[in-house]
Amino acid sequence: MPDTSAPSGDNHELSSTTEPAGWPITPVDLLRPEDVAHRLQIGRTKVYDLIRSGTLRSVKVGGCRRVTLAALAEFIARLDGRSAA
Repeated sequence: MPDTSAPSGDNHELSSTTEPAGWPITPVDLLRPEDVAHRLQIGRTKVYDLIRSGTLRSVKVGGCRRVTLAALAEFIARLDGRSAA
């Protein structure tokens, strides 16, 4: 019968010495347009309009469009007349 137990020393966490500066980025750091719409209390189509116009920065992950928390904070700061530092 084959051994199905996990090999010893199997550690799925990344070592902090192997991570680039500013990591780790967790899944909640990348928001779906639907999540952005919910947070801003606007429609999903409006979020895509803001992304298309360049007003709201986004990144592409595979075929999916995502907005970083930093980009959302910068957008909100511009709406409020403050610059994001």
